[in-house]
Amino acid sequence: MNVWLIKRNRILPVCFIFFIIFPYQRFKSQTIIPPVESYNKIVSSHYGYRKHPIDGVLKKHQGVDFSVPTGTAVFSTYYGIVLSSKYERGFGNTILIDNQGGFRTRYGHLMSLFVGKGEYVTPGQLIGLSGNTGHSTGPHLHYEIIVEGKRIDPLLFLNIMCKNSL
Repeated sequence: MNVWLIKRNRILPVCFIFFIIFPYQRFKSQTIIPPVESYNKIVSSHYGYRKHPIDGVLKKHQGVDFSVPTGTAVFSTYYGIVLSSKYERGFGNTILIDNQGGFRTRYGHLMSLFVGKGEYVTPGQLIGLSGNTGHSTGPHLHYEIIVEGKRIDPLLFLNIMCKNSL
């Protein structure tokens, strides 16, 4: 089921997904917007264990990387309050959003940050531009979903109901 949201003269698919993350959690229904256009066609590094591209060591990749050119628009995936918008070691320019209910999203390696700490964001809002900052081998967006302190595979949720890319 896709619903369309018109935002900034663009049509963005709104994905209805259900979080069934841990056996002890009840269902949590959320509405999520993909963070970049054509997200399902540009994954360069999946969530899970991989040989780190810089260190060469087997490590768990806590998010998903979308290979996009520097300067690509990055959108907020859900309503929330910006917890931080700053340079962080490793992630470079990073935005962390508290989406309430123990749900957070992180956007890393950005070239530009368009929101600041304490700002309220909405799904589909332009929050930054992709880049190659921090511990990175090339331009991309690192995207994480964190639920109750545990990082989960963002693609599992983006792909459940999102049949169309932006």
